[in-house]
Amino acid sequence: MKVVGNVIWFILFGMIPCGIHFVLGAILCCTFVGFPAGMAMFKIAKLEAFPFGKTTELKAEEPSIPNILWVSLVGGIISLSYLILALVLCATIILIPFARQCVKIAKLAHVPFGSEVYHEDMLRQSNHNSNI
Repeated sequence: MKVVGNVIWFILFGMIPCGIHFVLGAILCCTFVGFPAGMAMFKIAKLEAFPFGKTTELKAEEPSIPNILWVSLVGGIISLSYLILALVLCATIILIPFARQCVKIAKLAHVPFGSEVYHEDMLRQSNHNSNI
């Protein structure tokens, strides 16, 4: 189901935003100051391409200066656009799984510094191994 969801997502919702964020990340990585923001753009683009089967986790406990700058400059706009898209997709009951992916991307786009993206299978295995 993850593969089918990822293929449909990539064709309908992921291809253009992923390409835009990848190009912007490449441009930002050309400067010393923009390198961290470029890496954040790559992280978002990677999740935008194929979000099914992945989960995001915020590792930082306190707000950091890069996250505050990110939200005030671009992160707020990106996350707000994905939340609006999630509301539109929830209006049609059949597209609720896609709306959940939009919320996942919005969460990462809001605070990318200190957040990690995991494959759900790997996260389950690590939790299983830590319980042993």
